[in-house]
Amino acid sequence: DCPKGGARAIVDALARGIEKRGGSIFLNSHVDEIIIENGMAKGVRLKKGNKKVLAKKAVASNLSVWDLFGSGIVNNSAFPEKFVEERKNTPVG
Repeated sequence: DCPKGGARAIVDALARGIEKRGGSIFLNSHVDEIIIENGMAKGVRLKKGNKKVLAKKAVASNLSVWDLFGSGIVNNSAFPEKFVEERKNTPVG
């Protein structure tokens, strides 16, 4: 069954929840890098103006696991090599 209001209702509810708890959503903002410190995402660096946006609690992304570890948006050396390879080899479907 589909949620009442369709898939858009899920996105809207997620956005409301993030903003209600003090989070920010950046639309149409190209991210050059997810900043990793001590194995955790701490923020992002935006392409426009090379602006850094630091997270208070978490960084959420809509990237697939293959894009996350295969695109260069994260420094794979911040993670154990086996961890990265297992993620890159995640089966589709």
